[in-house]
Amino acid sequence: FNSGMDVSTQSSNMTERYAEEAEVLDWSGKFNEKHTKIVDMCNKYSKNYIKQHFDFLAANYEGMYLKMGYPDPKFCAKHVSQLVEKNKQNLSEVKVMDFACGTGLVGKYLSEKGIDKVIGIDVSPNMLEEASKKGIYEELTEYTCGQSPNDLP
Repeated sequence: FNSGMDVSTQSSNMTERYAEEAEVLDWSGKFNEKHTKIVDMCNKYSKNYIKQHFDFLAANYEGMYLKMGYPDPKFCAKHVSQLVEKNKQNLSEVKVMDFACGTGLVGKYLSEKGIDKVIGIDVSPNMLEEASKKGIYEELTEYTCGQSPNDLP
């Protein structure tokens, strides 16, 4: 990616982008300019600012995700529960680590399938805060991929 800006200009723009807290939007109705702005931000961020990016989006992430109809969390939970049953394991005894748990949608759907021993890991403290509100995870840990695997919970 080459935007034509030097690195210091790009860095300054990214810092300004996340300077203010995101407004929490109502995702149940029609989209407006504010919704479009948040959706556009999801596709345009620097990996150098991944923590700030997802902290900024956390309050709107789940509403946006569900409004757009992405089935990934449900499919993930369905696949895990089928795998557990195929291996003749007890759903209530299986322990799952949910990497990039975000707001906790996968954990929510795992719980609905009877899997209650879930550990969530995410780079964003704000996403982890949203996930904690669901009361599903045994443990939530802030972790950045690329750190030593010995640092995993």
